[in-house]
Amino acid sequence: ARSRVTLGQPRYVSPRHRVDWARLDTRDLCADRDLASTYLCDCGSPARSTGVYCFPSHRDVVLSPPHAYMVDASQPRSRSCGGPWRGLPAWARCALRGKPMGSADVELQAAPFSWPQNPRRSTYSAFWRRAAPFVALCLLVLVAYNRRSLLRHAQDAFAAVYYKSDPAMMGRSHSAFPSPVCCTGQSCVPKGGGRVVVLSTLSSPAYLPLFLQLECTLRMSNPGLELAVLLEPGLLPKSSERLLRKLGVTLVKTSPLEYPNTYEPRYGKNFVKLKAFNLTQYDAVLMVDADTVIVGDVAPLWSLPTPFAAVWDQYRWLGRHRTGLRGLNGGVLLLRPCPAVAAHMAGILESHPKLRFTHRAAEQDFLDWYFRYTGTVLPLEYNVQTAQSLVGNLTVGGVAPVVLHFTNQKPWHGREPGRLGHQFLCSAADLRRRSVAAGMT
Repeated sequence: ARSRVTLGQPRYVSPRHRVDWARLDTRDLCADRDLASTYLCDCGSPARSTGVYCFPSHRDVVLSPPHAYMVDASQPRSRSCGGPWRGLPAWARCALRGKPMGSADVELQAAPFSWPQNPRRSTYSAFWRRAAPFVALCLLVLVAYNRRSLLRHAQDAFAAVYYKSDPAMMGRSHSAFPSPVCCTGQSCVPKGGGRVVVLSTLSSPAYLPLFLQLECTLRMSNPGLELAVLLEPGLLPKSSERLLRKLGVTLVKTSPLEYPNTYEPRYGKNFVKLKAFNLTQYDAVLMVDADTVIVGDVAPLWSLPTPFAAVWDQYRWLGRHRTGLRGLNGGVLLLRPCPAVAAHMAGILESHPKLRFTHRAAEQDFLDWYFRYTGTVLPLEYNVQTAQSLVGNLTVGGVAPVVLHFTNQKPWHGREPGRLGHQFLCSAADLRRRSVAAGMT
């Protein structure tokens, strides 16, 4: 007689009680005490009528890798002391096992074993298999409709790791980057105020309509104050340059200063602002972006005893809630020209490429790094970012704005009723009137 052991389906065992059990589907197994004791069968189990769980613990059973076995009761049992020594005679196998000839045994047929899956985990897997197409569709729609925002968040995360993990990027240390000084304290303020100017830049002809809004609002809020613009040769057509001269704008021709920028390619051209430190014909320069408008008096700025001042950059917490402040914003800068400082900055940018902030806001982050420990912070009303800090006609702090900065939605088409901050812009009639007064039809 011979009994064959074939692969069975082991029941699930939790990781705490992971044991290689085998289901032995036979009713009279426990009647054979020799076989039951050999395989440590649970003969006291109430489930004896349907099957008995046994653990193959005998020295003849090698579980590497683990295996599961089930006794097939339809096969006759062996009486020849079967075991791993199949090449030996029956009397030798029985002698090695310490059993008399004719003892009942089983022939083990090994099969690879894998633990059954947790039923609860299987339920989770089935849920995610069904939900995966829906989740993938939602992500696809989100990427399609908000691709730029997702890319910007990814860039911000990379820049946060790339720059903030370097202690040298926290701010310019005088011991590592000693800077020349042209003035300190009250020595920065000349007697009588000196010659002052509001200076802007034009990176492309497309920004000319925004600059005309800046010119119009400045003439209305600060009459008599000089307005100048940094221009690269050949950037504007001759007719546009003629219009600016007719409007009383000083054209300051300069060579370009640009570094590549992956965060926003147009930011790379903003390094031309550093050329303002070379304008020694002025005692103080208020550098403003072309997408700003000046609607209040800026005279208090000229008497500030500081070589450099700027306003904090503003953002909405989670994109829509309370206004937060971080770093400085490069849209409005008060500076005292100093060629030694300009040369020092140029040398740093050439010798330390990381300080060009290729993956951030270019000159804005560089100036924040350079003047982190020496610059002066201006009140928020001198650079009110409309989408972040303007509430009606006041700032979030309840103060009337002096300089408005259209960082997000720029007024390319002039004043549009109902748009945030557009109530401070010049109307189309005002712009046309100024053009006619300048002799341009």
